[in-house]
Amino acid sequence: MTPRVDRLEPGDPRLPAAADTLAAAMADSPWIEWVFAGEPRDLRALYAFYLEVALRCGEVWATPGAEAVACWTHSEREGDAAELFARSDAPVPSAREQQAAALLASHAPVDPHWRLAAVAVVPEQQGRGLGTRVLQPRLAERALVSLETSSADNVRFYARLGFAVTAEVELPDGPRTWVMQRTP
Repeated sequence: MTPRVDRLEPGDPRLPAAADTLAAAMADSPWIEWVFAGEPRDLRALYAFYLEVALRCGEVWATPGAEAVACWTHSEREGDAAELFARSDAPVPSAREQQAAALLASHAPVDPHWRLAAVAVVPEQQGRGLGTRVLQPRLAERALVSLETSSADNVRFYARLGFAVTAEVELPDGPRTWVMQRTP
């Protein structure tokens, strides 16, 4: 049976579980390893904040138990995201992350678009189609969407969903990152 996928709203009781899912799934990612470079990190707090950004600047989709989560932002809401990151209690991105974000932004579509900020499935549920399932509500809209990934496995996953690589970026002392787009 295909699980239901819901759009989460601020205050949804699944948001803490969604932050846990994102933190667990991203803990070993090349991006996170590079950004934090061995520094202490609280991924759950970081992803709770990213969920807040997505809720304000886009949308969040999740399965009933938040075993799978997709966070989207919209290019027309970038000012709202910048405002959130400027808050005094916001997790401050590392200098590496800020540098990478600026470099990757130069490869973003110029037209209004949705950006997949993060998609995650709890490790014990991966490989069961849940990642694809939480992406479907946004992809079904057939809008221009973009994403970045530092995983070759993810490139293959997204290609199966209709994304194409538009740039390969070598981050200074960091992982190769692929910029991908899916056009309507």
